[in-house]
Amino acid sequence: MINKPPIYIPIKHICSLSNKYYWNDWDPYEFVGEINEDLVDQLSKLSYRAVVTFAIGCTEWVIWRFRDKLKDETPYKYIEACWLYNITDKYETPPELEDEEWKGEVRGAVNLALSTVLNSIYSIEDECPEAEAAYADKVALYVFGEDELYIRWRDKVLSRLSEFYPRDTKNPLGKPIAREILNPDEKYLYEFSDDLISKFISTIDIKNNQFIQIF
Repeated sequence: MINKPPIYIPIKHICSLSNKYYWNDWDPYEFVGEINEDLVDQLSKLSYRAVVTFAIGCTEWVIWRFRDKLKDETPYKYIEACWLYNITDKYETPPELEDEEWKGEVRGAVNLALSTVLNSIYSIEDECPEAEAAYADKVALYVFGEDELYIRWRDKVLSRLSEFYPRDTKNPLGKPIAREILNPDEKYLYEFSDDLISKFISTIDIKNNQFIQIF
C-alpha cells in the first residue's frame, strides 16, 4: 500500500498544485484558521470510528499531495498504523512524530495533518473526536487552496459515512469501517465490509512498519 495512492485521490492533479500558502512552524494554527462548526455538527452524528475514518481520509489527501517532495515513507507508514488501530482491536495508537524533524511548509503541514488523526483517536476517550477530525479537513483545505475536487470528495464521503455509520448512543464507537467507504465513485458493499477489511490488512507489511504496535 505504501507506494500506491488510494484510487479516489486524483494524484496527478493534486501533485501539480503549487504551494500557495504561508506556514509558521511556531504556530501553524495562525494561518490554517478555525474549524467549520457546521462540519463538527455533521461529524457528531457519526460513529467514533467513522469520525476517525474521515480524519484519515482528509490526511491521506495531504500526504499524497506532497508525494514528490517528501522522499520519506514515514507518513504513509504512519497512516497505515492509524488505519489498523481504527479497524481492529489488536494494535495501539502510533506514537507522536518528533516535531523537530517535521518543519517547513511541506513536512510541517504533513505532521499537523497526521496529528489531527492521532488527536481524533485520543479524543474518543473524552467522547468528542469530531473537532479534531474537522481540523483534518481544515488542514487539507488550507494546503489545497479550497480545491474543488477535494471538496467534492469530502462532501460525498460525509454523505456515505452518515448513511452507513450513524452514531448509536448505545455503541458510539461503532463497527470497523472498510477503507472503500472513502471511494465515492464505487458502491459501498456494507455487507462485505469485514471481508474488505481483511483484504486490506493482508496488504500491509506489519513487521516492517515501526509505527504498528501490538497490544
